[in-house]
Amino acid sequence: MRAFLYGTSAFSFWLTFPWDVGSLSRVDRSALKDCAPTLQLAEYLAETLPQIPQPYELLVPTRTAWPIEGVRAHACTFALPGKPFLLIASGVFIACPELCFVQLARSMSLHELVRAGNALCSLFFIDPLQRGSLESRQPLTTTRKLANFIEKNAGLPGVKAARKTLPFLSERTASPPESFLSMVLELPYRLGGFQLAGFQANQRLASGHKTQTMTDRGSLVPDLLHRESKLVIEYDSNAEHLTPQQISRDATKRLALEAKGFKVITVTTKQLASPQAMHHIAEQAAQRRGRRLNPKSTSFAHNQQLLFSLGWNLDGYLNSTWMRGAN
Repeated sequence: MRAFLYGTSAFSFWLTFPWDVGSLSRVDRSALKDCAPTLQLAEYLAETLPQIPQPYELLVPTRTAWPIEGVRAHACTFALPGKPFLLIASGVFIACPELCFVQLARSMSLHELVRAGNALCSLFFIDPLQRGSLESRQPLTTTRKLANFIEKNAGLPGVKAARKTLPFLSERTASPPESFLSMVLELPYRLGGFQLAGFQANQRLASGHKTQTMTDRGSLVPDLLHRESKLVIEYDSNAEHLTPQQISRDATKRLALEAKGFKVITVTTKQLASPQAMHHIAEQAAQRRGRRLNPKSTSFAHNQQLLFSLGWNLDGYLNSTWMRGAN
């Protein structure tokens, strides 16, 4: 009994995976031979991977109808090179992050695919033990690895849309809101963003003597950094959920960045959810970078509405019962 998680089911797992992808054993496409979904397999997946919602998206080797409740089968007819599948549990394999991204490109809108790609390249995961709490990890993949995979699998379904999306991905964001903030600021006007590309997420800045004294740290890590204009965008989650220590730490970080000559713009959760508020934030950022916002694209308003309707929440990819902490 074997299962190969595909597309959204694979993505659901990767959202909760805390370790290094390199720690997993890999297999090639031949392992798919004679693989067939069964009701028993679906029950096993529900017990083993409770975070993944049904129907389970599974790869199968042939275009055969599999009328199994809770399963949606996808035929793998492309000769995938290398070992793109990883063992995650007894009898359960998963598409590697790069293959998963291409699979997602077959069904997701561009905005949704950018959000998913950012998550695969991010520094966060949803901790299964904490039931929805964000924790830190190293990125599952990078834009360079995604590009290399796409180049080596040029005929794979989904590659065209995946390649189109690559220029809009952000690496190393530390939370879903940070990822969405990057999308809003950096996506081109025609996709509903404010076309302020060039930010880097969570890149370390060496502290000088003065700032090290202020923060008692050897470096500062801004949420979004534009080095050339010495601009930092910081995301502040809901203030009522912050401890006094967190509020003090954030304030000290801002003062230290300003002491190094950076302009710091803070974005709250409420602002991030508002196109009007984010337009004002983007105007400040553009001014610092010596630019003016000029969204003349006829598709700007429509696509910005789509972008903000999508939002940053990733809970929809996970089992709601698991998210509530039920056993």
